[in-house]
Amino acid sequence: MDTRTNQQRLVLSIVLNIAFIAAEVWAFITLFKDFGWSLIQQFGMLSNVFAVIASLVGLVFTVLALLKGDSFIPMTVKFVKYIAATAMALTFVMILFLLAPRAAFDGDSFFAYYAFPLFITNLICPVLSIVDFIFLSPSERLEGLHFIMTLLPAVIYMIVLFILNGIGTVQGPYYFLEIKSYPVIVNILMFIVVTVLDVTVAYILRKLEANYGPFVH
Repeated sequence: MDTRTNQQRLVLSIVLNIAFIAAEVWAFITLFKDFGWSLIQQFGMLSNVFAVIASLVGLVFTVLALLKGDSFIPMTVKFVKYIAATAMALTFVMILFLLAPRAAFDGDSFFAYYAFPLFITNLICPVLSIVDFIFLSPSERLEGLHFIMTLLPAVIYMIVLFILNGIGTVQGPYYFLEIKSYPVIVNILMFIVVTVLDVTVAYILRKLEANYGPFVH
């Protein structure tokens, strides 16, 4: 892909990331007024916070690349975006297939997780993060080790929350983490389900990026 096209992608990435950060900050402030620091117990919110950090890092390196006349960002920055996009996509998938159906089963709306302002953190920003990673981040190709390392945040999160639920420090924040409320086999099965979703999401994102993403050869 030619240098000019990649530089145009970098400019679009700057615009997208500025909009992304502004939307995330506004949504977090709004949610914080209602939920306080309990927000940080949620994988979805932690994913959004990390995605903002990744977006800021990407924004800095993208601007530097354009100022130097380059048409690509460092692979390390691309990898950070990959972690963020995977976590955000996993949040979206978990809500769609695990949390929203459970909310509907409990008598709430299936779309409760997409109510204002959650639609920003659970729908709009995950889409922006994925688009930026796949289409607007020219770099070298990611390697297999990057794929494996991208799976760690969700796995570590579940292990830590299982422990915290087990010793009674926290409850939830998701039903499948409440280790005292279900038989151990149920918790193990849910751990496997979420891990499979994590692997699937990370694999699909990597394949899409490999097929449609801009690269530096």
